[in-house]
Amino acid sequence: MENKNGFMLDDKESAEDLLTSEKAIIGAYSHLLCESATPAVKRSIMSILDEEYKVQEELFAAMNKKGWYPVEGADDTKIAQTKQKFSDAVSAVG
Repeated sequence: MENKNGFMLDDKESAEDLLTSEKAIIGAYSHLLCESATPAVKRSIMSILDEEYKVQEELFAAMNKKGWYPVEGADDTKIAQTKQKFSDAVSAVG
C-alpha cells in the first residue's frame, strides 16, 4: 500500500491507516444514526455500525498482539477517580 507521497507503507503503517479509517467510519455512522428519523433506517445503521465495531476490535487486537498498539492497564484508584468525575458531570447537567 502506498501513502500519499508515493512511498510504500509497512505492515504497521498500513494497520494504523486501517484503524484510523475504521474510527472515522464509526464516527460517521454514529452521526448518521443520531440524524436518522425512522426505526427501519436506525436498525440498518445499527447493524452496519455493529459490524464496523467488530472490524475495529479485530484490528486493535491484532495490532496490540504485535506490540503496535500497547495499552496500559488502569489502577483501581484511577478508575474510581474517572467514574467520580463523570458522575459529577452528569449530576451537574441533570
